[in-house]
Amino acid sequence: MNNQNTETLNLSWEVTFAELNKSETLSFNHSKHSFKRSNQRNIGANSIALTIEYGTAFFKQGLIFYVLGENNLPKSINRNARKKSTNLIVVVAGDSNTILTCYRSKNPYKHIKKKQKNISTKPNYAA
Repeated sequence: MNNQNTETLNLSWEVTFAELNKSETLSFNHSKHSFKRSNQRNIGANSIALTIEYGTAFFKQGLIFYVLGENNLPKSINRNARKKSTNLIVVVAGDSNTILTCYRSKNPYKHIKKKQKNISTKPNYAA
């Protein structure tokens, strides 16, 4: 049995800009909540990686919502991985690269577009 802590899943990509002669490493880590929910919902690390890499990013409520629709994946991805990753939403913290949660939605673009732009924080006044 492997004695690894699987809660610290690390996903990373090396991004290179040829014109600027610069490269950057993007890495994402699971939060405890995200790790628990992805296991409960049977969402694997490969599906999360595909969503972050090929999905559309929406910036709302101080968070980044990566949405992977049916037509986002290239044809070179095998059919089984396509089926598992389609209609997946991965929520990442806007100030860090921490994956907060991930879930599936039948119509993910409609679901994300209906979200408020900002989270309203109304002060509570004592009556």
